Amino acid sequence: MRILDKLKNKWAFSLVELLIVIALMSVVTLPAYMALLNGYELFHDESQYQNVISDVQLFYEQLNSRIRLSGLDLKETELISTQVELNKHGDFSEQISGSIIHVFRVLNVFYYLKDDSIYSYSVYSDSDNFERKLVDHVTTFSVTELGDDETTIIDTTINVDGRQETISTTVYKRY
Repeated sequence: MRILDKLKNKWAFSLVELLIVIALMSVVTLPAYMALLNGYELFHDESQYQNVISDVQLFYEQLNSRIRLSGLDLKETELISTQVELNKHGDFSEQISGSIIHVFRVLNVFYYLKDDSIYSYSVYSDSDNFERKLVDHVTTFSVTELGDDETTIIDTTINVDGRQETISTTVYKRY
């Protein structure tokens, strides 16, 4: 009997009290959890957006260097806008499937938009041709050569989770 008396005198939580505490804890922790989750999603989305922006900037730096290296000489740099012009470059046109608009060739590298990404295709020799993805989440890629043959404008529109932005660069011939 002594053990039974000790157990009766011991203080304990009832089931109702325990359920009330769990409900109050849920009310307090749920908003904190949601705020933390929203913060993580914002961070992830912004990281992805910044990665695409940096990829575009890196692409522009590479393209600017190649254009300047070619000196904007029309023999070394050309905008390919029709299938007939594309067919002049047999090795390249055979590798590409589907319709491609705005193929831009600088020296031995072709740049084009395919499957919402900008690709480069290098033609160095028969055995060293390769395609490389440069930028994801691209909706438009356009290259405009101005009439003075010394200026090229490149526009790239990206769309990352509904956030759209057009990034442009202008390349001038160096003297």
